[in-house]
Amino acid sequence: MVRKILWSKQLILFGAITIILVILFAANTSGKIITVDDDGEADYKNVQDAINISSDGDTIRVWEGTYYENIVVNKTVSLIGNGSEQTTIDGGGEEDAVQITADWVNMSSFHISGSGSIGSGIRIESNNNSIHNNNCSNNSNGISLSFSSNCTITNNTCKNNYYGIN
Repeated sequence: MVRKILWSKQLILFGAITIILVILFAANTSGKIITVDDDGEADYKNVQDAINISSDGDTIRVWEGTYYENIVVNKTVSLIGNGSEQTTIDGGGEEDAVQITADWVNMSSFHISGSGSIGSGIRIESNNNSIHNNNCSNNSNGISLSFSSNCTITNNTCKNNYYGIN
């Protein structure tokens, strides 16, 4: 009888420890939110700086403004603008404004313009990405995909580009 009680207590203790470890592991693996504001009132002023310090699973929130930079998204992150007319990434006429090389990237709510003469507003060179609610204008290619599969491109507007989606 004493053995059964001892065995039951050990089993309950093991179960409780397992549940605690699962909760702690889940809390530590969830991504953090990183903010970007060109006025300097957030974690970073540049989108690329936020991407550089991010980890897979993080969300990068980009507030209203114009960001003059060419971005390489090489981590599995969610990149969320403050609205496709309020948050602009301008490539300054050099190459791709946004290049996505990591798999499982989510990108939404940006205005993308100013790629180079052979560049793209958004160039996707990876798999399983979700690109939605963006406005790509005044680029050579609005959105281009190469060596990509299982990407979802929805509710984007591509106008005044040489190619809309290529």
